[in-house]
Amino acid sequence: MFQDIPDEVNPVFMDGLQASLLGVDDLALDSINFGLEDDNHSVSGWAYKATLLDNLKKYDEAVESWNKAIKLDEDNYYLLLMLTASLEKCGRFDESYAISKKIIENCTDVNWTISFLSSMSTSALHLKKYDVVITSSRRVMDMLVKQNDEVFEET
Repeated sequence: MFQDIPDEVNPVFMDGLQASLLGVDDLALDSINFGLEDDNHSVSGWAYKATLLDNLKKYDEAVESWNKAIKLDEDNYYLLLMLTASLEKCGRFDESYAISKKIIENCTDVNWTISFLSSMSTSALHLKKYDVVITSSRRVMDMLVKQNDEVFEET
């Protein structure tokens, strides 16, 4: 099952998210930062901030926020996958590749494995590791075909 950011009801973070949806990014970031001053152990607060920074194309800052969220929830694949995406956006393909490779080695969930294989393939392409791109793509296709076959067998 896909993990998500834990549900935390913090009105300051909710105000920041609403401001973000309204396109008032400075207010959104100020609100989220204010909330993190009060509660810097909030996984969702750091994730909200990282998402906002990513949307603002402040990828290096987003990476910092994803890392802070991950320190609080180390085994959350959602956070790790979002970190790899931000790393790729700021050209840090080696780091993204290493994280994806490590997750794939230990992951037993098919959906997460597919997601991290895709992330690893993107980084591998930029790193000119074409053999990894081919191998990973084949593995993803095999996993998708197997999932599809299992769905049809159940019906």
